This record gives sequence, structure tokens and C-alpha cells, in this order.
Amino acid sequence: MNTIDSLIQKIKDNKSARLALVLIFLRWAFTWTDTLLRYKLRRTPFVDPYVPIPKKNYYFYQLFFLIPYGIFLFFIECSTAQLFLRLFKVKNDFREVMLYYATTALGLWPLFGPLDLLLVLKNKWASSLVIPYHTAAALVGGLSYSVGIRKMYHLSWPKSLLTGMMSMMVYRPLAVILIR
Repeated sequence: MNTIDSLIQKIKDNKSARLALVLIFLRWAFTWTDTLLRYKLRRTPFVDPYVPIPKKNYYFYQLFFLIPYGIFLFFIECSTAQLFLRLFKVKNDFREVMLYYATTALGLWPLFGPLDLLLVLKNKWASSLVIPYHTAAALVGGLSYSVGIRKMYHLSWPKSLLTGMMSMMVYRPLAVILIR
């Protein structure tokens, strides 16, 4: 049994919404430390905020709303996947979807998080680097969700890709509203 199959079996056996919330909290806690670093280094967002918060204080305020907003985004992302699964008449449990998405999101952080931290430390956090990099991260995330959806629910590749990528496509624009 490979690692993905093993993970999926554990998720199906466990179905713990509480564990999913702990995992997604940890994922956003890592991003919170990134925000704390930006605040301590007095960095400002390279894109003007969509909300009426001054750029120079943005990361201070982001420290307060980041984790709750991240958890909200997680529910939106999982709900989008659930909607597509229902559309495809897949019998499933929302807790399974939550647990798989939370495990994947936390598991992908070591792949992309360290580069975020490096860009912040080197003061290279600029659109010319961040936009392509975060686009690649979104694609990898959507594809990772798609693989899990396919393995968990035995969906065809087109349906799995549509489910995984659409959940990411709903998540990303909402993330950009507040997260800098």
C-alpha cells in the first residue's frame, strides 16, 4: 500500500472533524508566523489592500484576522468540493473531505512555506516573484486535492480534476481579498 492509499484509508477510518480543524489551524499558524515575521521586519504589502487598512500597519492587523479567515476559507474550499461530489452523485462524508483537504494543505506547507519565509527575509516579496510562485502553489494544491478525490471516491480523472481545481479556484480569489 503506498503513502496516499494509506493516508486515505486512515481518513476513511477516522472521519474526525476535530482533527481536520486542528490540522488546518496548524497550517494557518505557520502562515501566521510568516505574517509575524513581516510585521517585525516592518514589511508592507506590495499590493494595496482591498480593505481600508493602511499598508504600513497591514501585517499587524493580519495577525488578528489571518487564522479565523483561513479557517473560513478552508470551509469554503471543502464545501466547494462537497458540492461537486454531490453533483457527481458521490456518497461521502463531509468530515472525510475536511480531513483530506486539511492533511493535504498542511502537508504542502513545507513545500512552499520555506520559500515564502526566504522571500520575506531577503526582502524580495514582490509581485514578479510571488505571483508565478503562488500560481504554481495553487496548481499543485488543486492537483493534490484532485489525486485524493480520485483515490478516495474512485471518480474519473476529469471529474476529480474539476472537483479539486474548482475548490482551489474558489479559495484563491477569496484568499487574495484579505491575505497579503
